[in-house]
Amino acid sequence: MVFGGVLKDFYAILGVNKNSDNKSIKHAYRELAKKYHPDRNPDNEDAAERFKEVSEAYSVLSDPEKRHEYDAQGYGGNLNSYESFEDLFRNAGFNPFEPSWRDQASKIHEERKPERKNKTINLSLSIDELFSGGKKTSVKVRVQRNCKVCDGRGGEIVKTCVDCFGTGKVNKLVRNGPMMVKTSATCSQCMGRGKHISKICFSCHGSGKIKEIEEYDISIKTSKK
Repeated sequence: MVFGGVLKDFYAILGVNKNSDNKSIKHAYRELAKKYHPDRNPDNEDAAERFKEVSEAYSVLSDPEKRHEYDAQGYGGNLNSYESFEDLFRNAGFNPFEPSWRDQASKIHEERKPERKNKTINLSLSIDELFSGGKKTSVKVRVQRNCKVCDGRGGEIVKTCVDCFGTGKVNKLVRNGPMMVKTSATCSQCMGRGKHISKICFSCHGSGKIKEIEEYDISIKTSKK
């Protein structure tokens, strides 16, 4: 986030006025966070977006320095000779508003998904098996599967991390000269997992995955002599 250009009215989002104290802001945030929490509104994109706005507003207004910076520039003000902060960044060669937050969150999920790779197995065959063909039984392969005990969740009572909205990443405000710039970092509350587990699964130790040995029958084509 950069405090410049046209900003959202964080006070209106939380339903408080500009003179509200920290206690009132915190109370308003808690009520709205409960109402729009992802766990209470599964598969509801509007609620998820509202929850994100509420959390963003609270992260600024609850911090004295960020709130002072926000109030000083005003959520309807312009930045120097540029029409918006987007124009300023375009002059620097990039656009901070493209892609959108939703696209960025989606990309984070994609990056965290492990790539599926083909397994290479070395198979020992006798001369007779090589030329006669048929099936080679009891070929053992070590594979990784979802834990059956916790159904791949890693434990019991799994809740979406409210700090990163389940993405495993959080935005931080970093001062860059006279500006406040938003950067992305691994969520320290969930350690990048995007979720909190109150009771870790004894079988997979919270990973949601277990290693198993599977046996396969391999068809061997007849080799020409």
